[in-house]
Parts: sequence; C-alpha cells; structure tokens
Amino acid sequence: MLRNDVSYVKPITVDVGTFLKFEKDFWLGGFNCLVHDLTVNKMDPLNEEDTRMYFYENRIKSFDGWPFDEDCKCTPENMAKAGFIHTPTENSPDVAMCFFCFKELEGWEPEDDPEKEHKSHSPSCHFIALTKTVEELTVEEFFKLQKERHKNIIIKSCNQAIGKFEEAAKSRRAEILKTALEEE
Repeated sequence: MLRNDVSYVKPITVDVGTFLKFEKDFWLGGFNCLVHDLTVNKMDPLNEEDTRMYFYENRIKSFDGWPFDEDCKCTPENMAKAGFIHTPTENSPDVAMCFFCFKELEGWEPEDDPEKEHKSHSPSCHFIALTKTVEELTVEEFFKLQKERHKNIIIKSCNQAIGKFEEAAKSRRAEILKTALEEE
C-alpha cells in the first residue's frame, strides 16, 4: 500500500550547476523549473569568459596534449580554426568540442578534416557557417551570433537537467516500488 500522508513527502532536488535547478515533489505533483541564474553575470554578451573562445588564439591554447600534431588534417591549428577546443577525458584523449554549438566529437583519425566533420555533425552551428572572421564582424553581427550561442548554452543546460531529473525520477520510482512491496 502506498503512503498518502504528507509527512512522507520527500522532494527531490536536482542541481545541474549554475544555470538550472529542478525540484520535483513526487507525491504532490508540483514541478518547478527554475532558470534563475541566467543573469547578467552568466549571459552578459560581453563577459570576457563568455567571449574569449571566439578567438583562435584562445582555442589553440586548449590543445596541449592533443594526439595529432603533424602529417595529418586534424592538427591543433585546424581543430581551432574549425571552432573546436580540446576537452580530453581520462579514457578519450582526443575529445574536441565546438565552443559555440557544444558538439563533442571523438575518435579522430589523421585524415579527418575538422571543418568538414564539424559541418557534417552539426550543420546548424552558426560559428562554422561564418563567412567572416570574428574580427571582421560588426557589433550587430557579433551580438546576433552571441544570442545564438546563448540559445545553445540554454539548450545544453536544459538537456543536462532533464537527464539528471529523469535519473532522479527513475531512482525515486524504484524506492516507491520497494516501499510498496515491503508494506504488502
């Protein structure tokens, strides 16, 4: 038998960092998605931390330890030109992520062309579609581009939050079923 009393209500909180916080009260059915840290400090279009990866010089610095240096297409220089930053993991030293669309690619081969791979795996990325360098953009063009990047940040954060929330919900369901079976 499932408990219906309010004293048994245990809200689940799933905190996914600076952008989102989900709270779910399974018994009462209340659901709140709080997107409250998307404020000036995080979504300021001119925040230095937020804009530095637009520049090649900053992206190339991330490629320390990149496994492909010479005699191949996916050199650090070509990777950085295509908008990638190096985001290695313990098990995958060749993970690269577009700083703009957040598409992660791994399993690079020496003959892989970073620009072609980026376009094929993320055709809607506004950065890889640029026909100018960042330095040539007008202020209006830069702000429009930054608006698209902020959309990508929100989408990625929401998808992460949804994934964590679904994991928490699955765990809570298992607890409820276990409790129900123990009470029978």
